[in-house]
Amino acid sequence: MKKIATMAEAYYVPISPHNAQGTGQILAGAHVCMTVPNFYRLEHAPIAVPVYNRYLREPIEFKGNYLRLSDRPGLGHELNMDNVMSDLHPAWRGRMPPAARAGKRSARSIPR
Repeated sequence: MKKIATMAEAYYVPISPHNAQGTGQILAGAHVCMTVPNFYRLEHAPIAVPVYNRYLREPIEFKGNYLRLSDRPGLGHELNMDNVMSDLHPAWRGRMPPAARAGKRSARSIPR
């Protein structure tokens, strides 16, 4: 996305990325968009906000038409692995690391 934004900027074209309704995608997309000067808006479906937040320990903060990014490391949010695992298709369960299958936080998680 960053390369596309850079190419568009050379022609004074704003970018407006489309979010395919994923919690991680909206967070990552928002972070990338804050680094490009020709960012216009990040498209998403407001009706999907409860779904985004279901998979996070703390909700994404939306204020009207704005999304507030966290100042915590990484994307600023931790996954709620209990909800991720409960909604995961059974075919994927065996592919997850044991700690994730148990709904445990990884050793790399930032303490609260």
